[in-house]
Amino acid sequence: MKTFITIWPFVYVNCLENNTLLYNTLSGESACFESKPSISRIVQKLKNNNYSMVIDSHELDSECKADFLRILVSKGMGYHLNVNEAFVPPVTPQSIDLYDEKMVSNFHNNEFAIESLRELTFYVTNFTKKPQYANPFTLKEGHKQFLFPIAHPKPDELDLDKIRSVFQIIEPHTIRVNILGGNIFHYREIHSLVALLNESKHIVSYYFHYTDLIDPEDFQILSNLPEKADKTVFLDFPLQETHLENWKTYFTQEDFYFEFVVESQAHIEEAERMVRRHEIVNYNLRPFYNNNLDFFKENVFIEKEDILCVKESLAVLLTKKISNPAFFGKLIVDPQGNIYANIHQAPLGNLTTEALHFFIFNLLENPDSVWRVNRNGLKPCSSCIFHLLCPPLSNYEAVIGKINLCNVKP
Repeated sequence: MKTFITIWPFVYVNCLENNTLLYNTLSGESACFESKPSISRIVQKLKNNNYSMVIDSHELDSECKADFLRILVSKGMGYHLNVNEAFVPPVTPQSIDLYDEKMVSNFHNNEFAIESLRELTFYVTNFTKKPQYANPFTLKEGHKQFLFPIAHPKPDELDLDKIRSVFQIIEPHTIRVNILGGNIFHYREIHSLVALLNESKHIVSYYFHYTDLIDPEDFQILSNLPEKADKTVFLDFPLQETHLENWKTYFTQEDFYFEFVVESQAHIEEAERMVRRHEIVNYNLRPFYNNNLDFFKENVFIEKEDILCVKESLAVLLTKKISNPAFFGKLIVDPQGNIYANIHQAPLGNLTTEALHFFIFNLLENPDSVWRVNRNGLKPCSSCIFHLLCPPLSNYEAVIGKINLCNVKP
């Protein structure tokens, strides 16, 4: 007797050593067989035969029959049939092999490199004209962990013409544009910048620190920002109530997002009290690493159960296989016009001296660029069957000095 087995093409399969993961990208259900060599052997044979084949039934031990075949059917990942010698296997759609090197090599073969640009972050200034209100948190280099205002002892501003020139280059494509300072209210060309962004079709986000809102003119500028533009306000501890009061009108507005920068459980609890007290509509907790590894292990590091709760499409998994979605398509421009693919790396060049197309093409072409480096090629993640289901590499890994922010492979 023989058995016909097929795994549906929408199922992601990963086999490493004696561990096997089956993940249904339609339902989000998964099946994990750890330290099961007999199952790994069968799945590897299936992979070599395009996930559809007839095998001798004697190759299926009790473990395969009780676990693998039963779960394959019950979780909608495939099916099996007992067949005779004359059985002709049905034609089944070819599975998308996430390990097909042709797909990887074709990834950067893009003659329209500019179309790969998805997001531009402009740090238009690095100072505030009232230094007594300068945010001390910026001295901790929060911008190296997430989008956050910068501060520098030597004031500098980005020439608005450079932003205009970039917009001309990327036309007619629509991207996300992030605007940060320093204190962007004190950018000398703020009115012209707002007008330029209002006229564009780009998706615009403005970022503030809660101590930025000082002068009556600042309130006027804020009121001129269109409702369609997102406004994110960072709040870090200890909070200064006098500055916080300036934002109370905006706590319940849908286009304002308040991000509490937290370093401890006490910060989380205080943020939650603030949300309840002020009835803040949109808020988020943003962990900041300050050698507080225990706090991160408790609140940021993920468990296997967290990973298996994620629902990812096959297209997303393919993207994570050949690129890093957290950084891909994103560039940062500082007040001097220097361009970065990642703030932890040296600038790629300057807007004044080199063409934007050149930077983008090199990021696509170079397999070691931050746009393309991912967990698939870095240990210990590359030896874990769950690595494509994990969140992509972020700035947290860089500041912590640890690739796997999880408790699966400590």
